[in-house]
Amino acid sequence: MVPSEWVGAVWDSHHPCRAGETAAQVYAAIGSRLCLAQVKDAARTGAGPDDWRLVPLGDGEVPVRDMLRLLIQGGYDGWLSVEWEKRWHPEIDEPEKALPQHLRLLRTWAAELTATGQPKRS
Repeated sequence: MVPSEWVGAVWDSHHPCRAGETAAQVYAAIGSRLCLAQVKDAARTGAGPDDWRLVPLGDGEVPVRDMLRLLIQGGYDGWLSVEWEKRWHPEIDEPEKALPQHLRLLRTWAAELTATGQPKRS
């Protein structure tokens, strides 16, 4: 709603998912103003909005592949950031283990999406 090219949005893959929004809904709302796409994955642990546990990319329920598909199809050429919240969630894997796994999977998904337009389900 701000008529300025200096105002943009960060898309965090997890938070809209927790609120019940689909990747398509988020992209429709902020895709044209996107400054940064941030990914992480999580699995539900209960019915509440905060009942999630962070997991390695691909092991959860956050539609990261759908997000990547929309970004690629929309011509997004900005940054993609991985958020790994070890400081706030000491029970999750060490970054030295998690981040290389995230990078490998993101590269795989991006290659699949670029080649076929659709991610393969793992």
